[in-house]
Amino acid sequence: MMMVNGAIGYSEPGRFVIVGSAQTDTNNLVFGRDIDIAAWVARNLPTVGDDGFGPCTAIGVMRNGEVIAGVVFHGYRQTYSSIDVSIFSTSPAWASKRTIAQILAYPFIQLGCRRVAAQVEAKNTRAQKFLTGIGFVREGVARLGYGHDHAALYSMLRKEYDRLVKRYSHG
Repeated sequence: MMMVNGAIGYSEPGRFVIVGSAQTDTNNLVFGRDIDIAAWVARNLPTVGDDGFGPCTAIGVMRNGEVIAGVVFHGYRQTYSSIDVSIFSTSPAWASKRTIAQILAYPFIQLGCRRVAAQVEAKNTRAQKFLTGIGFVREGVARLGYGHDHAALYSMLRKEYDRLVKRYSHG
């Protein structure tokens, strides 16, 4: 890892270097590398693969010089103040309430979204537990939403995001 002048940089395919960042807890957030972070997340999520995300904004999370999580915001619908999110991580170490609240500030504060939606394989109980643990609410199931597998649908509304921010800021 290399630190230079307070900006995020990229060195070679698959290797990110911090040249400055927003630091949360002991995580460093990586901004401005949308294509690289989104490609990394897509490669690691079997429900995305080669299809990719299309136009998106991605935020990476680095710890000890390694990318350990990527959060991709895609499918923005300005008319409805809504956006989709896809998340992949190699470690749960990134997922403090503070880090999550800071990442979710992008859709809720910067874009002014009222709703962020996520979907996961219905059999992926670990991802579902993670989503509910950070404040997402299960909305239902898209039958055969992933071809041969069902998709569990979740969302977080702005008021639920506000509660998350209040929780992390008060303890």
